[in-house]
Amino acid sequence: LLNLSSWLFGYFVVMMSLTLQTTFTVYLLEDHYKVTDDKAAKVLGNLGFMGDIASISSEFLVGYAMDLFGRKGPTVAGLVMAGLSTFAMPIPKKLGGLYCLRALTNIGSLPINGSPYMVDYVQKESLGRMSGILALVSQASSIIATAGAIQV
Repeated sequence: LLNLSSWLFGYFVVMMSLTLQTTFTVYLLEDHYKVTDDKAAKVLGNLGFMGDIASISSEFLVGYAMDLFGRKGPTVAGLVMAGLSTFAMPIPKKLGGLYCLRALTNIGSLPINGSPYMVDYVQKESLGRMSGILALVSQASSIIATAGAIQV
């Protein structure tokens, strides 16, 4: 139960981090990177695309690392990488750096988001219920992150 709740908490934090990153990117583009409103949608779309391409191309390597080193090391490394790249978003002076940080955040979130943890911690007959719980955790983290961002 402790392992399952730890994984769910990690999933919650990663999903909240991704939501906050997406929300605050709009403000960063306007204030820090001086992107005009007419180009912001294209930049945000490119950021999402680059992050998804990085995730898709790295999924096999992350899975292989989890098989090779166990689940704990790659998961901790991924969470650290996702957290540091999220906090480093205002540092780059050019949009290329922002694209790289977004890719690193997505790759760092893979051990929690795309992992075999659900199969490890849940019995076969409960996988459907656990999938529903994951959806609930994901939506709750998005709501809390968005509500917090609105207050800022």
